[in-house]
Amino acid sequence: MKIRSTKGFTLIELLIVVAIIGIIAAIAVPGLLRARMSGNEASAIGSMRAINTAQQNYSQQCQGYAITLPELKAAGNFLPVDPTPATIESGQTPVVIDWNYLNAAVTKKLPTWQLVVPPDNAVAGYYYQAINKDAPHPAAARLWQEFLYSDEGQNLFAVGGVRPVRADNMMADGTIDKAVSDTLPIIDGPVTVPSPDQTKAASKYLADNWAKAIG
Repeated sequence: MKIRSTKGFTLIELLIVVAIIGIIAAIAVPGLLRARMSGNEASAIGSMRAINTAQQNYSQQCQGYAITLPELKAAGNFLPVDPTPATIESGQTPVVIDWNYLNAAVTKKLPTWQLVVPPDNAVAGYYYQAINKDAPHPAAARLWQEFLYSDEGQNLFAVGGVRPVRADNMMADGTIDKAVSDTLPIIDGPVTVPSPDQTKAASKYLADNWAKAIG
């Protein structure tokens, strides 16, 4: 009599598979959320760029600025254009509203491009970092966070044109890379940093009212 040999997964193997799926989900979900927020920010910045370009064209034709977005659209000036070094150099997008570190990258490619931070209406934003309390190795995540906020990590942000969150303390301690910090734009006036709740509310408002506003 022959006994048929059957082989399945052991409980330990199933637990390992479940743990791997959990780890992948813990890594992927926050990344997807950040990508969605970045997409919303990019869309909002692109819209502001388009409005700015439209107002510049409108002012040249009508000797003034349009009060409403439908007025811009009716005049044929509201033409969404995503600025690039080519559109900047050609003059198609003479003024661009964007994060200062992104404009600084254009300046490196196009020396005639000037970066200006409004002294009275500067808006800033933080790169938020979080550690999953259920992470399998939270200590490793804490080590990464400690590096990001260390002098070395903060100086690396500055190299990319991003103002380190610890810049003031590092300047007082003499630990900031002076050659790099000298390239960052000077900000003299007050800076508004929207909270996550304010950012969420503003995004919802734009989603609900943008189409109606432009007609």
